[in-house]
Amino acid sequence: EPTVFGRILLDRGALLIDGFSELRREIKLAQGLDIGDLRLVSGPFPAAISVERAIGRMAAQHPNVTVDSAVVDWILATEDVLAGKRDIAIVELLAAESSPDLETELIRSSPIRVFCRNGHPLSKRASVTVEDALSYPTVGSTYTLRTIHSIPALRPHAVIDDKGRLQPQLKVDTIDAVKTVVAASNAIAGIFPPLIEREIQEGVFQLLPIDVSDFRLNYGFIWRKGRTISPSMRAFMSYVREIESSFGD
Repeated sequence: EPTVFGRILLDRGALLIDGFSELRREIKLAQGLDIGDLRLVSGPFPAAISVERAIGRMAAQHPNVTVDSAVVDWILATEDVLAGKRDIAIVELLAAESSPDLETELIRSSPIRVFCRNGHPLSKRASVTVEDALSYPTVGSTYTLRTIHSIPALRPHAVIDDKGRLQPQLKVDTIDAVKTVVAASNAIAGIFPPLIEREIQEGVFQLLPIDVSDFRLNYGFIWRKGRTISPSMRAFMSYVREIESSFGD
């Protein structure tokens, strides 16, 4: 059993450690852009669209900056930023918008299309319903419940976990993995069309003629309110904005 003094240490120790970590971080910020580090997390779509390219620009322009990046879903990303484990997240904003401790900035709201491999049983049809598409496996990362509101026909097929995440039948963590599975099977997936532009031209994939106009990407930056934005984080955010704008809507 801890003593009285031990209980005080247990109760206050976490706050002291967190405070010391913040102090070290502020000291590092004073060293400037070229000596800092950046801990970030992103969802699969922003990772494929802008985050990986922005990391490349960071490496080219500021080679002494250390970057630690991971790809996770929006709930885990938001929790990591709140806990101070990550400086910034680039994910769906749903879990962050209601938090008084977080700042957000929307950077993309774009329609998602459904695609399949060329030669898929649905690929020759002039029109395809959502029900037709859902007779085949779905592949992707987790989605928010906004997806059900956008595609009501999805409701009978929806599998929702205890954190409110909509689970596809085949869950993977990256867009490259989605494309690999779709190319090798009859699975279908949602995609931001510019990400498969080359494969469409090469005849590997095709977009299905399904009306899911309300099915959209909605993601942006999340960071802790009141926390100093480091020079490296500011530069990274600038690169992401530039790259995102080059893709359009």
